[in-house]
Amino acid sequence: MVTTTQPINAVNGAVNGAVNGAINGANNDLLKLIAKDPGHRIPFFIQHIPSTSKRTLQRWLAELITHGHIEFRGSNKKGGYFPKPPNVEQGSTK
Repeated sequence: MVTTTQPINAVNGAVNGAVNGAINGANNDLLKLIAKDPGHRIPFFIQHIPSTSKRTLQRWLAELITHGHIEFRGSNKKGGYFPKPPNVEQGSTK
């Protein structure tokens, strides 16, 4: 019996692409919300993205921090999330 993994890999690729696209879209929505209204914490995001769990928001925030898109400023009790400015190369005249 000959088996092939190409159809399965194609299906997995399509599913992974769709899931990753949805996740990246949600991360972009969160990033846009932070850029529009910076300085908030997770309870604010839960109110504005109600279909998302607290843990999922924590993961998305961690991913955005890891990729350098946002940062947490302030104390653990009163701080909030802010967008990071784009990296500007020093000495560039362009």
